[in-house]
Amino acid sequence: MQYIVGVDIGGTFTDAFVSSADGRHSWTGKSLTTPADLSRGLVSALEAAAQDIGIPITDLLARTVKFAHGTTVVTNVIAELRGAKVGLFTTQGCGSLLTIARSARAYEFDFLKHAPLPAIVDSRCIVEVSERIDCKGQVLATLNEEGLRDSIRRLVEEEKVEAVAICFLWSFLHPQHERRVRDIVKEMYPDLFVSISSEIHPVMREYERLMTTILNSYAGNVFAKYVERVEGVLRELGLKTTLLMMSSSGGSLSAQEAAQRPIALAYSGPAGGLLGATTVSKDLGLSKLLNTDMGGTSFDVSLLVDGKPLTRNKAKIGPFWTGLSVLDIEAIGSGGGSLAWVDGRGMVQVGPQSAGSTPGPACYGNGGVKPALSDAAVVLGILDPEYFLGGKIKLSRSSAEQALVQEVGQHIGLDARDTAAGIFNVATANMANAVRHATIGRGLDPREFTMLSYGGCGPMFAASIAHELGIRQVVIPEVSAVFSAYGVARTDIRRERYRTLRQPIPLSVSAVNAVFAELDAEVRADLQRDNVAVADMKLHFEADFQYAGQVSPFNVPLSVPPFSDADVGDFRVRFEAEYERLMGEGTAVASVPVELINCRVVGYGHTVQPPTVELDGHSSIATTDRARSAERRVYLPANKQETIVPVINVTDMRSGGSLQGPALIEREDTTIFVPARTAARMDSYHNIVLDLS
Repeated sequence: MQYIVGVDIGGTFTDAFVSSADGRHSWTGKSLTTPADLSRGLVSALEAAAQDIGIPITDLLARTVKFAHGTTVVTNVIAELRGAKVGLFTTQGCGSLLTIARSARAYEFDFLKHAPLPAIVDSRCIVEVSERIDCKGQVLATLNEEGLRDSIRRLVEEEKVEAVAICFLWSFLHPQHERRVRDIVKEMYPDLFVSISSEIHPVMREYERLMTTILNSYAGNVFAKYVERVEGVLRELGLKTTLLMMSSSGGSLSAQEAAQRPIALAYSGPAGGLLGATTVSKDLGLSKLLNTDMGGTSFDVSLLVDGKPLTRNKAKIGPFWTGLSVLDIEAIGSGGGSLAWVDGRGMVQVGPQSAGSTPGPACYGNGGVKPALSDAAVVLGILDPEYFLGGKIKLSRSSAEQALVQEVGQHIGLDARDTAAGIFNVATANMANAVRHATIGRGLDPREFTMLSYGGCGPMFAASIAHELGIRQVVIPEVSAVFSAYGVARTDIRRERYRTLRQPIPLSVSAVNAVFAELDAEVRADLQRDNVAVADMKLHFEADFQYAGQVSPFNVPLSVPPFSDADVGDFRVRFEAEYERLMGEGTAVASVPVELINCRVVGYGHTVQPPTVELDGHSSIATTDRARSAERRVYLPANKQETIVPVINVTDMRSGGSLQGPALIEREDTTIFVPARTAARMDSYHNIVLDLS
């Protein structure tokens, strides 16, 4: 048997999803993330999956035909400011651009107070290079190579920089000076990590281009060592196929390419979950999905509209704005490990700080003394201390109670159970507000969506969040606890090339066709280097448009070039249709000129994927009595009353009927809380569907 493997390393747990190549069988593995050496947690998760299959991990990897991997390494390096010491080369006169940034105000109504960004590049490590090329490609100032070599030597030997970023004005159109500086740096110091903006992000808007390039170098050394370590361990254990890395845009890169472009992996893990959601959308015929991913550290929200994920052309990584094109995912610090605390007003707060995997929540018994959301779930009776991860980890209720009372309860005059209920409700309200921001903030009604809940902690809160928002249906996938890893396993290779054109409509047809022809050839060459057969290539053509005077363009899908006069004449119609879809009917203005800003070609290389299989038999449980596996006392957070509720093992939910809440449904790796006014059933794909009244 051949296998397809997806792995996602999160802040608390590392998840593995393994499928047979025909999609008829799947297995999962879960392990605590090991921050000191992430490969250890990865191998532990794979060993758990291999044990589930009944074979050694060496046999599993030797028979693997596709191995894809999502990770938060890049995000963590940037958020925790523990990247390389970077030297920056920029055009003379632009050395302060990094400090000026976009002049973000610290307070909305105070123009004099600004929010300074972390000094990710020391001022002594910024070199203003004597060079200048204008927008038409005319060299206004030749590159001073002699002075440049002295500056490079000073940065490396005196300032001890570990990586270099190069970003010149207009280099996204005319990159020759950037390339020459890179060549000189590599000639002098071959092992130095170097990023140039004309390759990392060749699009206009110099600050976002600059920051994207700097962050690529900032994370480069750490990520390159990580890739080398992980790939080395997997090869030693028998992996023969190419190691793929999940990118932020919903596709994958080879490990070698990812090591050169680590910034492309900033949203790697959450992107896997959204990719899995597109499969659920197709299988169930749901055009509007509200995707919520709640793991140990964060609560991520994303949307599928008309079956397609929303994207954005500016991404914030930590405190820094970049020009990355990414899947549109919003996150707050609310996960199973999120810490509960009391602020200066005496109000209970949850997150964004997290207990992580070490020491973890107090109930883990690993030395943690601060209460986390998981501690509240244990004290309420929602989580079974004896059945966490199928009984592989035993939780301590007494430790959870002690932490809740000492750190929170005694400050607000509540016992452990009422404190836990309050923490549960605060977290639910925070997550509901995050969903409102992602939907109502865009002019979308959350009640028109079906919620897809995944992540190890998501199903404990999904129904409560849905009730808060008026959502009528929640779908919990069979592999919800490792759903991001499942999505990663389904990824195709994705390559993207783009170029700034910035021309007003009406456009020059020949100029547009020439740009798209160049981008088409570049993307096909990229895919060929990734060993993608021509028959497995699929290209999409897009452009960014905006009204004259706007600063944020809108991405619009196009037909296949070469374009005719009629096709180019239709660009404005396409743009205004997309504009009104996103901004609201009637927002398009016929009298305002429209500009084409960027041309983009996205290429996909098809990889082997586990097909989804609709399973035979009845779709849901028989009756409450027949399906009841056990009972448990639960202190219901909604009404703060202790109630004996049925606890059903998911294996008992395979033969018709429905289950009325309050109830609990347990899988080895997750617990589904079914509150009052909620009915649970199982569909033909073994998803648990919650219908809310």
